[in-house]
Amino acid sequence: IESRLEDYHSRLTGLAAELDALRRYHRQTLQELPMGVCSLAKDQEILMWNKAMEELTGIAAQRVVGSRLNTLGDPWKELLQGFINLPDEHLHKQHLALDGQTRWLNL
Repeated sequence: IESRLEDYHSRLTGLAAELDALRRYHRQTLQELPMGVCSLAKDQEILMWNKAMEELTGIAAQRVVGSRLNTLGDPWKELLQGFINLPDEHLHKQHLALDGQTRWLNL
């Protein structure tokens, strides 16, 4: 949907153009947050992977956006799939071994 909206951007007028501008503003805000943010569709397609998520994971957004969560390599696939399969909305102090270092993440 995002790519289709980008294609139609120059053709939008009135209320549709205002809503598109608001969508773009919110998307840019999420992209620039200093914390990792990713967004998934119900079928686990990765819809968004912000700059902080790129830095945290070492995975470029252009590589994962549009792909399914199960195509990510571990430890990220295991961590994120485990989180979405739980009823909890937040998980605190999740242990992650990465490059010989221990990281603690809140999801």
